[in-house]
Formats: sequence, structure tokens, C-alpha cells
Amino acid sequence: MSHEHEPNKQSQFGLITPTELQQEFGDITRRTLDRWTRAGMLHPIYLNKRVIRYRRTDVEAMLERLTSGKAAS
Repeated sequence: MSHEHEPNKQSQFGLITPTELQQEFGDITRRTLDRWTRAGMLHPIYLNKRVIRYRRTDVEAMLERLTSGKAAS
């Protein structure tokens, strides 16, 4: 039985893992995610000490701000 096409509860709520974020948005390292978090640019959701998720809408909005800022420079 394949679970490939079955959405999990987290994806139904628009939450993605750091790995999914890296795969989907490309060239974003864990170090970069940590740096953006410390800078207040990204707000992870901690399900416990080791399990982190991000809101897809937050990531998309932050990346849009970053890319529009580069375009304006």
C-alpha cells in the first residue's frame, strides 16, 4: 500500500518539514533556516524539541519579500 498520494495532517494544515522546504524551494540549507529564524524572518513551529515544521504561506511570503528586495536593489 503506497502512501505517496495521501496527504498527511500537517500538509493539510499547510505545514512542511525542513527537508520538504529544501526540496521544494531549493538551495536553502539548514544553516540558512536557522539564520532566518534567529533574525526573526521565519517562525518555525516546534512540535517537540526535535520536530520542526514551517507554514508554507510564511515561507512563500518571506521568499517573496527577499526576491522583491533583490529586484529593487
